[in-house]
Amino acid sequence: MAALPQFLGLLAVLLVVTLSTQLALTVLGHHFVFDLRSRLVKRILDTDIERLEQLGNATLLASLSSDVRNITIGFVRLPELIQGVVLTLASVAYLAWLSPQMVVITVLWIAFTMGVGWWLVSKVYRHFHLVRESEDSLYKDFQSAIEGRKELALNRDRARRFLMSAIPPMPATTVTTSSAPIPTTSVPITGLTL
Repeated sequence: MAALPQFLGLLAVLLVVTLSTQLALTVLGHHFVFDLRSRLVKRILDTDIERLEQLGNATLLASLSSDVRNITIGFVRLPELIQGVVLTLASVAYLAWLSPQMVVITVLWIAFTMGVGWWLVSKVYRHFHLVRESEDSLYKDFQSAIEGRKELALNRDRARRFLMSAIPPMPATTVTTSSAPIPTTSVPITGLTL
């Protein structure tokens, strides 16, 4: 019974430390994003115009938005990783004190789990390059739509062709609600009437 107050105290300390690190990291993350975007803009301004033309606006926009977002997400998740590693090491040390044989089994299980996780994540990373290329293409289509909005507003056939080439129609699917299925064939785009 004497261990319960100590355990609850350790949980309270863990909660306070976790909360304070998350708060500090959120503030640090905002400064990090601001600094990263500022440096990217400065590098863009310092780059030769020929190189900027070669890269294209879509690639630059994707770098300033989605790339920075992905880096930020990784940066914000760092404390969770560190906390998980610390808790795992503390648990293994406590288990070693209780039962050295069980530590061997646990370490082997953790190694196996990490190996499978590493293999699965490496398969996902292969597709990140394809996602990045798709984002570049998407930003290029967005930019074309924004830059050509006046011409597209005047020429409805061209606008329809652009919409079909930039955003291919979704395959016919059925959305099930509580009462009856509703067939859908395309994505509505707010403010664009064709």
